[in-house]
Amino acid sequence: MSFQAKALVWAIASIICSAAGPPAFAQAVATTIQAPATAMVATGPAEVSSIEVDELTGFDELSTSTQALILAALELTKQGLTYTSRSADPKHGGMDCSGVIYFLLRSQGVQDVPRQSDQMAEWLIKQGVWVSTAQAKSLDDPIFAGLRPGDLLFWAGLEKHKTRRLPVSHVMLYLGKQVKTGKRVIFGSSDGRSYVGQRRRGVSVFDFAFPKPDAKVRFFGYGRRAAKPAEAAASPRRD
Repeated sequence: MSFQAKALVWAIASIICSAAGPPAFAQAVATTIQAPATAMVATGPAEVSSIEVDELTGFDELSTSTQALILAALELTKQGLTYTSRSADPKHGGMDCSGVIYFLLRSQGVQDVPRQSDQMAEWLIKQGVWVSTAQAKSLDDPIFAGLRPGDLLFWAGLEKHKTRRLPVSHVMLYLGKQVKTGKRVIFGSSDGRSYVGQRRRGVSVFDFAFPKPDAKVRFFGYGRRAAKPAEAAASPRRD
């Protein structure tokens, strides 16, 4: 709720509850301002960045399905979508990190993708190609040699989550390396990650930066959905 909206709520509550005394006033304001636990909340206006596919190294050599996935992802970065918790639909003006990946994959015909980031990681571990990066110290680690454009990237908190089997709390899509700089870039939704030194908010392109040693998160792993036989035959991977 914006500052102006909150001010209006306070004014209305003050008029309604003036005769009932301070306790009723406080209760009215708290009840009105507090959003439901399941409500979608935008963290602020969108501040996003986008790139074109010709800025990605080797894009033309990728499989048709991976090209379509990346094209759809970059199209979402051009819609001015902000970071909106609990949203998985651009119609709401924004999406959260797992919501945008969920929407993206389903738009590409992947109907069995779970909604939460931890469930997505479990999904890949069970039926996809999965690489754990628990021992990696940087993106130069040999463990990242198998990272391909279109792979899903997962981060985890340092503390065990109370309701999740895996500590995964964040997911994004790997886009590849940029032609001019050679730097790795990723796609997703965030409020705080950066692109070329600028903090971004919303569905955007971001720099792929490995967590610092004192960060409260760690990089958990990456993976991709295993192609079904029919898909592999129609669109062999070259990436």
